[in-house]
Amino acid sequence: MELELGIIAPIISKQLDEQDLAYDKKTIDHFDMDRTALNRLRIRGIVPESQIKKGFDKLFKMITLHVTDEENKQIQEDEDGQEGQHGAY
Repeated sequence: MELELGIIAPIISKQLDEQDLAYDKKTIDHFDMDRTALNRLRIRGIVPESQIKKGFDKLFKMITLHVTDEENKQIQEDEDGQEGQHGAY
């Protein structure tokens, strides 16, 4: 998974859609608000760059965990849906 989190990057959900990854829209929308907040703090110089980097690192990890969980749910749902679809031999 690749993500751009800078101020001019596309919204996170668009980036995930382009990579055909599963996610919960409400959760990703909240992560996008966090991304916007970190960028705003960076631009305004309110928080030191070292702290901004830590914030982006943590945000990326949270997004990765969320997408991994959603992908695993999708795989499980696909497997559950295919049970019993083998037909008669």
